Amino acid sequence: MLQHILIPLLVSPAAAGEFKPDPNLTVGVAELVSVSNPPQHLGLFGLVSLDLAFPIPKNGEATKWTFLTSTGVEMAPENGNWGLFAMFIADYVILDRQGEVRWGRYAPVPRKDLLVTIEPQAGVIHNAVPRPGGGFDHGFYPTVGCGVAFITQHGAWIPTTTTSVGLRGEGFSQAFTMLYSTPL
Repeated sequence: MLQHILIPLLVSPAAAGEFKPDPNLTVGVAELVSVSNPPQHLGLFGLVSLDLAFPIPKNGEATKWTFLTSTGVEMAPENGNWGLFAMFIADYVILDRQGEVRWGRYAPVPRKDLLVTIEPQAGVIHNAVPRPGGGFDHGFYPTVGCGVAFITQHGAWIPTTTTSVGLRGEGFSQAFTMLYSTPL
């Protein structure tokens, strides 16, 4: 199955020309809580990432699928936690509303009023927690989640929820994130 997506993407003339990756800048805020009883507040993180969106072509035409990679940095000023993350996102269009036609410089140009996508995602988060005597404890957290993107011609608002697990026995955590993404 994977080869049916990757091989045409890598060797297709459309993939090499018309379907180039689109860079985006994403900023956001995430509330991180432990999955325990009762949940504990772990930090309010600001984040910024550089994302590359790869439209998935089929027979030289765009489909409802886009693959995204996202790499960025996050920081919680309230407790000094910071870290890096890398996410892989499969973006699927669930609503595509065609807007009115407006006149461009030389011809009518259709405008999309709203595009809504669902975004299952997986990745890894690195977190550095300050030690009382100085330095940091470092942890890695495999992460899965899902978001819904509301995309207009100006950018995208993306509420997302993810679940992470610590590889050193830290347990599970849940992040509730609001992102804003704009093309570069």
